[in-house]
Amino acid sequence: DNSTDNPDSNPGGDPECPTVQFDELKQQNEDVIAWIYGANTHINYPVVQGSDNDYYLRRNEKGTEDYHGCIYADYACRMDSGVKVSRNLILYGHTFIDEDYTGGFEDLHKYRVFEFGQENPYIYVSLADEKLTYQIFSVWVCDANADTDCIQADPDDAAFQQILDKVVAGCAFDYGVAVTTDDHILTLSTCTADPNSRLLVVSKLIDGGGVNVVS
Repeated sequence: DNSTDNPDSNPGGDPECPTVQFDELKQQNEDVIAWIYGANTHINYPVVQGSDNDYYLRRNEKGTEDYHGCIYADYACRMDSGVKVSRNLILYGHTFIDEDYTGGFEDLHKYRVFEFGQENPYIYVSLADEKLTYQIFSVWVCDANADTDCIQADPDDAAFQQILDKVVAGCAFDYGVAVTTDDHILTLSTCTADPNSRLLVVSKLIDGGGVNVVS
């Protein structure tokens, strides 16, 4: 396997920190802007970003047409920590429940078991210049039509508070993680068995991203 596609653990001893060669990835596709990793899942993939949210719906991370798609960032998100990442960093990926496929966001469904999220509370997003660490505070199934307000990259304070209220209220679990409008969040979105629903795994930025993190 090419180490670019399957980064090894950091030799420094942090198993949650894959080593990513962004120069090599960008030679394959200039749209690669990050890498996402979740411990004890298959989520260990490059993240691309197009000029809209349709282009990579059915293309892989190299830009080749592929029904399974890939992991991609909302086109409106800022992914440059030098100017602060977006208030709500939104990543999309497919779940194919009717086939044995492990190249998307199907393992997000593992977080629907509270104990799994407790044991694996962090999501890591590596950018070209640093690693962002997010801590999960909500896992919930939203209405794909009624809850689109949760998919805003840079909402104002009032809208952001509404998002936080909704994602916390929608979650049946209490992770004990406080979140306010001073925080930045990561929203991971994937399909469910119901075409009118989406599973959202939402976490709070606790390190990196050009942000003064609230403790």
